Amino acid sequence: MDFEALNRRFEKARNSRGTWDDTFQQIAERVLPQMADFVSQREKGARRTEKMYDATAALAAQRATAAVASFFWPSNQRYQKLTTDDQALNKVHRVKAYLEAVTDTLFAS
Repeated sequence: MDFEALNRRFEKARNSRGTWDDTFQQIAERVLPQMADFVSQREKGARRTEKMYDATAALAAQRATAAVASFFWPSNQRYQKLTTDDQALNKVHRVKAYLEAVTDTLFAS
């Protein structure tokens, strides 16, 4: 795909999203005001919480995000391991041991 075709596709997607930007802005102002920059930009340090009734929606969003993240990336098990693109290299004992050690390091935290 060349640049012009990609740019046309991007502009079409941005234009079709434009009708939703006001809705996204209103939701963000009430749920995640620090992310409410869909339509307008605010100055740094400007108060953003004036449209929040209370923190219920923000806390619920954090909890929902944590629940979804724990479903996709469980903390008590490994969900990925390192390999190479070369299947023959993956069978070499030293390479396999090294990749397992690096995987152990990644999941140690």
